Amino acid sequence: VIQSVVVNTTANPKTRYNFVVGVGYNESLSLAEKVIYDALKKIPEILSDPTPLIVAESFGSSSIMLKVFFWIDIKKSSGLR
Repeated sequence: VIQSVVVNTTANPKTRYNFVVGVGYNESLSLAEKVIYDALKKIPEILSDPTPLIVAESFGSSSIMLKVFFWIDIKKSSGLR
């Protein structure tokens, strides 16, 4: 560490947050993703670059769990809000 360059990653104001949502096995995953993307676009604090990302995280007993990643600029908005 003494001879290495230290990079402060908190200097980058873009911060990633995520949440998980379950989608029933009999529901359309593509429709669920569209609904999620459309909802995220309506929130002005969420950045369009990088683009929000939705991935299948796990398969539950009654639903597929989708993990939704999105980014905000912490200098302009609070992630907890």
